[in-house]
Formats: sequence, C-alpha cells, structure tokens
Amino acid sequence: MREWVDERQTKAMLEHSYEISSRDWESTISVDRNAIEDKSLSSLNSVNSGKPLGGNPEPSPLWEGAETIGRLSKEELAYSLLLGDGYLSPLTNGSKNSRLYFVQSIKHKDYVDWIAELCSRFWKVKRFKREVGCGFNNKRFIQYGFRTSVYPFFTHLRKKVFYPENRKRINQRILSKLTPFSLAVWFMDDGSLRKQKGSRRFILCTGGYTIKENYLIKDFFLRKFGIKWRISFMRKTQPFLHCGVREGLKFVKLIKPFIVPSMRYKINLNYQMLNKSSLKAEILQVYPEYKI
Repeated sequence: MREWVDERQTKAMLEHSYEISSRDWESTISVDRNAIEDKSLSSLNSVNSGKPLGGNPEPSPLWEGAETIGRLSKEELAYSLLLGDGYLSPLTNGSKNSRLYFVQSIKHKDYVDWIAELCSRFWKVKRFKREVGCGFNNKRFIQYGFRTSVYPFFTHLRKKVFYPENRKRINQRILSKLTPFSLAVWFMDDGSLRKQKGSRRFILCTGGYTIKENYLIKDFFLRKFGIKWRISFMRKTQPFLHCGVREGLKFVKLIKPFIVPSMRYKINLNYQMLNKSSLKAEILQVYPEYKI
C-alpha cells in the first residue's frame, strides 16, 4: 500500500489458496438515520440491485446501465466528459500537466456528484461551489462542480487529441470511441427537448464545433446508430443538430439507462401526447412508464 499522490497503480493478482472456517462475518458502517431518510446519501445506492438504502422505492439512476458503468475505462469516461462541459486546463504558470474541470448549475448537483464519483475511480477529485454572474444584467447564480488533480494523461488529451491548436475539436478518432454512455453524458450537457405547437424536437448544441465537424458528427450517428440528425443554424452562424420524435426515440433508447433524475426532463416527451401521436407503440417501447 502507498500514499495516493498520482494515478492509480494496479498490481497483478497472485495465486493463493485460502481455507475459510464456517464462521459468521460482518462489516458495519455508521450512517446518520436522518441522512438516509433525507435521501442525501446517493453514493450509498446499490449499483448491483439498483435499490437505494433506506427503503426508497425509486431506482438508482445507474441501475439500468449498472453493468456498463462498472466496465468504464478512464479513456471512455474522459472522452465522454470532454465532448460536453468537461474542460482541460491549459499549461500556464509553469504547470507541467492539465487537470479536468466539470461544472454545472447547482440544480444538477446529483448529476455532478454522479460524474465525480465515477471520476474518483481513476483520479483525485475535489468538489466546489461558487457564485457567478451572467448576462448583461449580471444575474447571479450558483455553480457546482469539481476538478481533478493534474495528470500526464490529461496533458496528452489536451495537446494531442482535443486541443491541438488550443481549440476544442472533434474528429473521426474521437467519434470512434463514443458509446451510448458517452452520448448520454453529451446530451445531458448540451442537449434539450424543444416543445412547441404539439411537436417535439431533440436538440444537440454543437455550436462550438465547425460546420465540417458538425457533418462528421451527423454522419457518425447515421453510420453507427442509424439515427438521422439534421443540421440547422442559430443566428445564421451557430450550427446545431436536431431530429424529430421518430429518430429521437432511437436516440433515447440508447441513452435513457444513464440519464440521472435532474436531467430526465430533457427526454420527457410527456404522456399526454401519446393519444395524439402516430408513434404511440414506438413511444411505449422506449417509455414503458407511460403505460397505464
């Protein structure tokens, strides 16, 4: 055993034989009863069963995708975060390595805590909360996020993969590594569901990428998942991807197991539209909870 000061160092397992006597064993932790009843200990949710402690009937946000979450590599996790709101610090003021930052609104605290817990498998993580101003009237709001310690792994991703020219980019190499988990994180960061005139459109904001990169993303979705997105522009210069309910259902089927509670509004088509939609059967396949 050693002090944890950098990346984890795995050791090979050695073969041993053990003889275990037939005895009773236990391992107990002390947890404040109020914390359980207030549902403030999300990290104690059982990933294997999907049933939280304390008798809460709601499933853990991880339970449908628990098996996938358990197999996450640090590369898949980092690539997933950097598509959206994840950011790698530049090498300034003599810093030799980058660190990962991830920040959201305080409203999405459960999402940030979930991501932070996943990151803590591989890197040291420190959470923070801060008040910031935004907009012409400098309206104040609370941000919640975390940062990791600095690692050579992040330096490599910044210099060679995501920021080779100090601008976040996307290419075939990055896209080839994306999984349904990656898409879920990307959509929770940069996606939305537009509701107007009885219709629904899924939106993926990709304005930080060039038009050429947007077409790469569009082709990737069609080639790998058979999902047809369209490209439109906000203010004539900001590209974004969008699709209707038919294509959106294919997308939601991929990402739904990984959507945390505070982000579920982004995929909530609304039960009331079932009787008005020609896609009722398809909707119920993806949203069985709408069935009464």
